[in-house]
Amino acid sequence: MKQFKVVYLFFICCLLVKCNGDVQCDQYANDLDIISRFPFTVGLDYKQQGPDKSTAILDETNSLVIMIQLRQAGSIVPESVFCLKNLQALDIMNMFFDNNMVPDTLSNLQQLHTLGITNTPITKMTQKLSSLGKLQSLSLDKCSLSYLPNLSQLKNLISVNLPNNKLSELEGLTNVSSLSLYKNQFTEIPFIAVPEALRRLDMNYNPVMDMSYVLFFKNITEIRMAESKIPVIPSHIALLDKLSFLDLSNTKITRVPRSILNLPYLQYLVVQNNAISKEEVDSLKMDLLDRQSKINLLI
Repeated sequence: MKQFKVVYLFFICCLLVKCNGDVQCDQYANDLDIISRFPFTVGLDYKQQGPDKSTAILDETNSLVIMIQLRQAGSIVPESVFCLKNLQALDIMNMFFDNNMVPDTLSNLQQLHTLGITNTPITKMTQKLSSLGKLQSLSLDKCSLSYLPNLSQLKNLISVNLPNNKLSELEGLTNVSSLSLYKNQFTEIPFIAVPEALRRLDMNYNPVMDMSYVLFFKNITEIRMAESKIPVIPSHIALLDKLSFLDLSNTKITRVPRSILNLPYLQYLVVQNNAISKEEVDSLKMDLLDRQSKINLLI
């Protein structure tokens, strides 16, 4: 009976540790010890292993793991990966988190500047994501995400890539230069604290109904908002004088404001499969000819 109680208490303790995401990092001698105890092999020669294998890259002392990619399809991400406190880049693909939750121990990775997770279900992202002060690039693709914590503490975050999820809002964007929200559920463009920082916006396949906010992105070069519900191109779009690519195919627009033809760097204007009349199409093509414009028009 006494032995049963000991086993029971041990089981309860293990559950508590698991629930709290409290991996005991001090049990490992060093980074190499950590990755050697993963339930799968992690190679140390990226050139030999290739992009489809689990691989780690060491620093110049060959003792600290600074980059790791995990490619063990169908396996659980070992939580001890968050004990690699000098890690600068973490890339996970085709795996699972325990209970589909990214644990609080993510906050151990204070040197992390690149985080990429692909085709890995996430029902809950830890609030500790916002503690990664050095993070510059965040990519979460095909993760079934419906929520992300506020990102306002990530002052160094410049690239946000969140395609193929279930997101409808995103808060705390500050100094982002590239934002990809392809195939989500946004009805409006997320607020960006420093809008002039944005260079690239991809919101294809979102039910966005108004694109007026793009006029604040004074330095933007690329806008992709195809397969949306946008009815009108803002007449003041000519203010975006660095714009080179605009895709508004499969939306609800009925005409193209002629001011758009004044954009000095515009190379591609894609407005296929809209409600634009034949007369409007012919008129637009004639205007392009008259101006001897080099814009590639797809209509």
